[in-house]
Amino acid sequence: MLNLAEEKLADARCLLLSSQPVYGFAALNIIWRPSTEVETMGVRLIKGFQFECIYNIDFVLSLDLYELAFVICHEIEHIVRAHCIRRYDVDSTLYNIACDYTIHGHKSQPKIGLSEEQGERVRIPLEDQICWIPDNWNPNLTAEEYYALLVDNATDNGKPIDDHTVWDSDLPVEEIERAISDYIRSVQSQSTGIMPGHWQIHLTETITRTVPWNVLLRRFISNLSRKRTSTLRRSRRRDIFGAPGKVRQNNRRVTVVVDVSGSVSESLLENFFGELDSCTDHAQLDLLLWDSAFQGFYKDYKSKDWRERVKLTGRGGTDMAAPIVWLNEKGIRSDCRIIFTDGYCNWQKKEDTKIPTIALIYGKSEMFTGGRWSSPEWIQAIHMTN
Repeated sequence: MLNLAEEKLADARCLLLSSQPVYGFAALNIIWRPSTEVETMGVRLIKGFQFECIYNIDFVLSLDLYELAFVICHEIEHIVRAHCIRRYDVDSTLYNIACDYTIHGHKSQPKIGLSEEQGERVRIPLEDQICWIPDNWNPNLTAEEYYALLVDNATDNGKPIDDHTVWDSDLPVEEIERAISDYIRSVQSQSTGIMPGHWQIHLTETITRTVPWNVLLRRFISNLSRKRTSTLRRSRRRDIFGAPGKVRQNNRRVTVVVDVSGSVSESLLENFFGELDSCTDHAQLDLLLWDSAFQGFYKDYKSKDWRERVKLTGRGGTDMAAPIVWLNEKGIRSDCRIIFTDGYCNWQKKEDTKIPTIALIYGKSEMFTGGRWSSPEWIQAIHMTN
């Protein structure tokens, strides 16, 4: 059954690639995973800032290729329209309907989907049950505008074709928006098709924004999040007594290496330690200070420790290979390592552990091309400009 469903999804994606390449390439940029969590389909943002579509095998097998292509386009539109982050204190049922309105349009003129022959009507699954915009309503409103209309106009609105409960995410809105923009840009670089207007609008609104390095840092740490089942939190998908939900565990251990060499300014160090203070809410931190040699190790770093507990010595040359060697020799393990430096340093050629590592490299933008701010392949780097 699983193989049949996977083959059918592959065929539907191929159909989109040949008929509507933008949606076809968009589908290729989604991770597809079978699951019994949903009765139909649902998209969500997962670890690594990738979008995943979980699907029910029986639901996929119940559709023909053209109907399945319709649902795939539907899921892609939920991603691009950022429906998964626009979750306010609203009636979830009405909001879900409003989101589907923006995607489907009027029943007489669907906005998405494929027909078997040119000029024929689009093939739509569960056509008489899903959400269509009322005939006398504007087909070009936002989900929020449709929601306001639905609050004042109680009608038989149909029901969503997919599962919206998987939209839940505790990531900051700006990070999810950036992930959506990255997703659209990736599709744009692969596809020769014409981008839908609302895709380009989202891209235009965010393409000039730069995500602050402190947001990227929190993103890196948040990717290490762990969840466990607990009966203290009710399940969002099986809302029955005794069904456990998921709670986030705040026990990630992060080792932070700080370059305290003379080339790192006092103001830069102060800004960085200020950001570390906010990270203490998301993880347990161990702090290692280094210039050309060991300058101190502080286990269980707490907010504001840099003002009282930490002694900023050193201020000499820079060696960012040695602290990694020191951590490995001391057997100090963690879920990830963060290195903060101005880039005036050497790097270890190869890391001999599988601990995820990120380097925050600060320098003048015009100097990035000089090679000094390069980082080894095994390190994820964020280059920051002043």
